[in-house]
Amino acid sequence: MNTIQSSDAPIELRVKGDSDYKTLVCTSDYNVPLNTTVNTVDTFCGRAVGLGVIEFNPAGSAVCEQQPTNEQVSYDDLVSWQLAKTILEFRVQFPGTGSIGSIIYLTGECSVTSTELQGAVNEVLKFTYTLTGQGTPTNVPQ
Repeated sequence: MNTIQSSDAPIELRVKGDSDYKTLVCTSDYNVPLNTTVNTVDTFCGRAVGLGVIEFNPAGSAVCEQQPTNEQVSYDDLVSWQLAKTILEFRVQFPGTGSIGSIIYLTGECSVTSTELQGAVNEVLKFTYTLTGQGTPTNVPQ
């Protein structure tokens, strides 16, 4: 079995229209749920199922970094985008180089809709974030 390490498929973000994605700084975990809205109606002919829009809301946790690089998205970046209601694009892919996303590729437009700074005695400063997707995500490399 050849498993994929999460660190080899990080969540990346960019302002919509920018050319370069940046990796979210010091991520400890993330998830990208895809949910299809469903409407069911029971009839004398059986159950009718209507499939609606796909909802996606990437979220995760990370550690604050004092000096993030130019290739990293920091807590401050997320808060700035949230306050400005900036439209972003997220991407998760594997492999990250060479044949882009030939095994795993998921992307979509989103906005930062939640950030939370978390501090505790004798711990590093952490934060959580939630991105709310808009439009339709895709798994076709772009």
